Amino acid sequence: RPDGLALGLDRSGLFGKTLQEAKVNLAPGDVCLLYTDGVVEARNASGEQYGYDRLAAAASRECPASR
Repeated sequence: RPDGLALGLDRSGLFGKTLQEAKVNLAPGDVCLLYTDGVVEARNASGEQYGYDRLAAAASRECPASR
């Protein structure tokens, strides 16, 4: 896990100064899930957050080979 700021957290030059390039090797069957905090922080009508557990469960259902 590289150090640095998350995308969109800084409007000054700090983001560019802390940006690091990283290489991640994926093997056959690996899954790379890209999401924003808006997904896990989304709330239903009752105010309950979607959360990381539901995101992981949805990814497992859609990518059964990653189980």
